[in-house]
Amino acid sequence: MIVNRSDRGNEKKSSSTNNRSPWFTLAILSSTLLAVMFSETMLLPAIPEIMHDFKVPYSTSAWIFSAYLIVAAVMTPIAGKLSDIYGKKKILLALLVIYIAGITAGGFANSITFLLVTRIIQGVGLAAVPAAFSLLRDSFPPQRLAIAVGVFGSAYSGGSVVGLLIGASIIQNFGWHATFFSIAPVAVIVATMIAKFVRDSSNNAQLLTIKGTGAVKKRLTIDLKGALALSTTISSFLIALTLIETCIVSCFCFHRKKNCVSTA
Repeated sequence: MIVNRSDRGNEKKSSSTNNRSPWFTLAILSSTLLAVMFSETMLLPAIPEIMHDFKVPYSTSAWIFSAYLIVAAVMTPIAGKLSDIYGKKKILLALLVIYIAGITAGGFANSITFLLVTRIIQGVGLAAVPAAFSLLRDSFPPQRLAIAVGVFGSAYSGGSVVGLLIGASIIQNFGWHATFFSIAPVAVIVATMIAKFVRDSSNNAQLLTIKGTGAVKKRLTIDLKGALALSTTISSFLIALTLIETCIVSCFCFHRKKNCVSTA
């Protein structure tokens, strides 16, 4: 049997491409986590400036982060279920589009209410993390998955640190509104690369074969009552923690101010 050299070259090229593909996917999905986690800490150095601009107390400014994290905690399991129904890549891209919209709108915030709304929208986008992790898990063989998960997990802390350092520099030189505009183009590039290069190698997850019926299939559905109960539980718990935290800090600040007045 005669094998053409060009065919051998194509086989080698295809083999090397397949070997690089999971690691390339890992780089793109890790960039997603970096971009999403950037917005979690980028506004931290700007809290005093935001309080001054909008004339709000600390108890109100605390919701800039609390609203973001509460919505993310509620949406994460829901996004996971939606990924099983409609496909991981589709849900990931949809959540990134929502995140980009929230980030862009945040740059135009002119009141604390508008800023909190944009942070809620960004919190929905943070639910892209489980969808990205699912794609990562499908891209790697079991023997290499641990390394991939480790690299992906390091992007979580990396994004938080980068957001804090770069965010502080941007706020000092251009103002806190610029932090949103700086991350929006990065998120757009990441979403574009996912749409073009990342493949959803999982089976058609939105159809479920019914045993004993052959080709008869039905679409998976979301348990709305369960999702509502889970969302209510998580929201109530996190809101209670936030209120306790703000009360403690407010009492501490009041007590300290009272001591300063009495000393003077």
